[in-house]
Amino acid sequence: MRSPVNIVSSILTKWTRIFSHNQVPEPSTSAGYLVAHVLGKKTIATVSKQARLSSKQLLHVQQLCLQRLQRRPVQYIVGEWDFCDLTLKMKPPVLIPRPETEELVHLVLADLNDRCPSSALIMDVGCGSGAICLWLLKNRPDDRSIAVDISTEACQLTRDNAESTDLLRRLAVHRCDVTTESASTLKWPQSFDVVVSNPPYITPAEMADLDPELTWYEDERALLGGGPDGMDIIKEVVRFSQQTLKRGGSLWLEVGLAHPPLLRQFVMQHCTGLNFIAAHPDFTGRLRFCHLQKS
Repeated sequence: MRSPVNIVSSILTKWTRIFSHNQVPEPSTSAGYLVAHVLGKKTIATVSKQARLSSKQLLHVQQLCLQRLQRRPVQYIVGEWDFCDLTLKMKPPVLIPRPETEELVHLVLADLNDRCPSSALIMDVGCGSGAICLWLLKNRPDDRSIAVDISTEACQLTRDNAESTDLLRRLAVHRCDVTTESASTLKWPQSFDVVVSNPPYITPAEMADLDPELTWYEDERALLGGGPDGMDIIKEVVRFSQQTLKRGGSLWLEVGLAHPPLLRQFVMQHCTGLNFIAAHPDFTGRLRFCHLQKS
């Protein structure tokens, strides 16, 4: 006997099959998140597979799943996503935080707790949704932060997320292109204990192989690193940080898998007064997070 079409298990089976047939990545996961969202839950694990949906809810599921068939990311469809223990609004074309970046903020937090146990001034370069600076502010209640991004949409989303997480009073957000502006022209009153950035680092060759979820919806400026090796923006962030860091201050970067040795060489050859301290692995064991320090 066939299950009724309005039961969660049947809906999941239907849309998983449709997504799979249309080569949508992670078909069952996508269906689960969208059905859960319609039912007011974050994940399908908290939903009974025998729960019944109303006709209005069924229509809503269909509308969301049709967006997913257009390769729109789930995060943009549901309009929010969790970064560590923060729930943040997500809007295209602002970059969706990656799971690896959750590891980066824990490294930065440990560094801050060690060097600046009472309070610190943090700069987030390329803030996107504000995930990095907001999580650090949440976990260090006496810190303040400045967040910058070239994208007007990213700056506004960071402000919105700071307001919804009650962190806006300790955060200033500025539209800024670090590749063309110097720290001296920005006239910030203080130098920073930490600069942290997940800059664009994808190479042109890698861009050609990215899924439509990225290339169709996310801002190319947040993805493409510049130059054949994807290092151009990384180098500009390093130069900018040299001007903005306090003596003994740290620069933390999330970079591509090929970049740690290239960055080490660049710092040694071109960045007097800045030391490459270490490269740290991500959860796959591959070096991705680089720690630099101003002498």
